Amino acid sequence: MTPSDSADDSAGDIRSVLHAVSTVIRDWLGLVALESRLAGLSVARMLSLAIFAGLALFSAWLLTLGAVILICASLGYSLVGLLIAVALFNLVLGCLFISLIHKLSANLLFPATQQSFKRQPQPEEIEDSNVPVSPTV
Repeated sequence: MTPSDSADDSAGDIRSVLHAVSTVIRDWLGLVALESRLAGLSVARMLSLAIFAGLALFSAWLLTLGAVILICASLGYSLVGLLIAVALFNLVLGCLFISLIHKLSANLLFPATQQSFKRQPQPEEIEDSNVPVSPTV
């Protein structure tokens, strides 16, 4: 075996390793692309199903309220009074949900992270550290 044969074998081995690595990377990227597409389609289907579920629950809620109104009206209660009572009940419930959403929306602003950027070290914290303090202008 001559040195040129050994160099050719080494170059061939390197080429085959590089080809194998590029094949693995190409296959992996193809898998990522396919799974990304599947994830996108799944999210779209989930959103459409959530909308239909919301509509079904909404119609069930309205029918339940209608049944309660009809039952109470058959017992002699005023139909107009019942409609007003149910409307007020729904308004109070809606306001409660809106206030809860408003309180929870504060969590979307990452308050602790924002505070950590705005936070200024206290003088006792500066004194406790071994970092020299430069005078401020």
